[in-house]
Amino acid sequence: MQKLRLVVLAALAAIVGLVVVLRLASHRTPHSAAPKASATAVVAAGVPPVVEPRAAASSAESKEFSRLPDGSLPPPLPAGAPSEVGFGVILFTYSGAQAAPRTARSKAEALELARRHLPAAQTDFEVTAKQGDPGSAPDAGNIPRGILEPPLEYALFTLEKGQTYPQPLDTPRGYWLLKRRR
Repeated sequence: MQKLRLVVLAALAAIVGLVVVLRLASHRTPHSAAPKASATAVVAAGVPPVVEPRAAASSAESKEFSRLPDGSLPPPLPAGAPSEVGFGVILFTYSGAQAAPRTARSKAEALELARRHLPAAQTDFEVTAKQGDPGSAPDAGNIPRGILEPPLEYALFTLEKGQTYPQPLDTPRGYWLLKRRR
């Protein structure tokens, strides 16, 4: 079980590292003023991420992944929102998502699969995470603000401890079922 957890954390760290590298590669402006932060899970896997200001996100990514599932823009986080939370994620990747295998399912199939697994995830997230794609982690560690895309950050940082977000969230990496652990 411990070996499986390490493999899952390493896969999640690789995904986060890939996102950081892709973001850095898509910009030509210097990043010396960019704030630095690290997610506990990523640091534990030995890959400290560099966090860029949100305004620097690629325009294609910011348009495609800038809205909540209901189509609205995420509002600012409430004043009492934590600065760091522990979280878990169940991933359902699809063709065209970052790091998706060539044989990945369609986006519609991934969404349907995520929707089917959501009730079980709300009941037993850890068991359901085993049914997700590689990169799923029932406990992915802690993450500070400023790392995730705004809709994901809003969804995660407004959840109560122990709560699972009530809908699948579309991300550059695939659909996520998201749980706030701490």
